[in-house]
Amino acid sequence: MNHAQESEAIPRLLAAPRWSAEAREALAAAGIAQAWADDHLCELAVVFAEPVLERRRRAVSLEWPTLRELYRARPLAAAATAAADRVWERTLAAFQELATGYIRSRRLGLRARRRVRFAPQELEGLRRRIVRAAEPLAHAAERCGRADEPTQWLEERARLEAQWADAWQAVTAAVSDVWANAFAPRLAELRAMRPGPAPWAIALVLVAAVILALLLIS
Repeated sequence: MNHAQESEAIPRLLAAPRWSAEAREALAAAGIAQAWADDHLCELAVVFAEPVLERRRRAVSLEWPTLRELYRARPLAAAATAAADRVWERTLAAFQELATGYIRSRRLGLRARRRVRFAPQELEGLRRRIVRAAEPLAHAAERCGRADEPTQWLEERARLEAQWADAWQAVTAAVSDVWANAFAPRLAELRAMRPGPAPWAIALVLVAAVILALLLIS
């Protein structure tokens, strides 16, 4: 059984993903370099593909029927959900890192920090946009797990991997939407805020105030 046969879906999973036009425009308005954005999306592609790639690597040393254990429905569906969750976590972390960098480099204060802070229910709504794009994979995993004959199993695995690649396109669209309509606009607002005074300037004003107070007292 050639269980390590090439999959047409793997190249699609790892192909350079594309931002939506709306997201590209929003990222540019926020001052985010397109090269950074493209690298970010490529990193997310690897994160989402990892359950498929990891099972492919392990399958090389296994034979039927032991091979089926790698593709049991419930663990595979859980792996798909976990991969989508990791995509969300990396996306949120990237936004937070950019926001922190903007605030520090432009010496923005508490108002800026509040502006980029999302309420828990807002974050959960954004997370759901990304995670639900992977939910259809549960049905594909179930069909693959039920296959009890080698040829049928290979067909179902190929179908599963193809649907995983399709799901990644849906996840990409969700990530683009989150950046375009939630994250990038907040970063653009930071760019429009006026920088605060440098720490040394604040210290100088305080020293001057103390000296003036002492002169008035004396």
